[in-house]
Amino acid sequence: MIDQQTDNVLAITKLGRNLSNGDQSYAKVIRAKKGDVIEFYILVSNVNSTKYANNTIVLDKLPVGLNYYINTTKIDNIANADGITASGISIGVLRPGEKKIVTFQAIAGEIIGQYTLTNIAEARADNVNLVSDTATVTYSAVLGASTIATGPVETGLLLSTLSIAITGSA
Repeated sequence: MIDQQTDNVLAITKLGRNLSNGDQSYAKVIRAKKGDVIEFYILVSNVNSTKYANNTIVLDKLPVGLNYYINTTKIDNIANADGITASGISIGVLRPGEKKIVTFQAIAGEIIGQYTLTNIAEARADNVNLVSDTATVTYSAVLGASTIATGPVETGLLLSTLSIAITGSA
């Protein structure tokens, strides 16, 4: 079962996938690097058999390091106005048993000093408890790889140095 938070009326599930890597499936943990496009998936459901969730609002709190990709928000695969990461967006009334899927994209930006970002989605409605769920973006980087020269001259010097070190001769 997918993790989700639920109260007596609303339930929410938050997942994501890295479109730049060609990920086909949504997951709780998304691997990314700077410049990657991440698509987030938020499932909001009314799990109550009799109570309506009136004026349902979905808000996604992007952490520093993830930047909203404009004009990518959709509700049930239909384009919607931006605002999900600002004040939230309205998904209207959820009748008992009804669910809505909200998707949007973000671009992985520069991060300093941390490699895991927690992205929080929230849903609230009139006279209903707020529910939230998270997805984690883990930055993958080979530390220092961008500063290590690997051309033919450097490789030759490295092999010569290793050869001298191994044989003990100069």
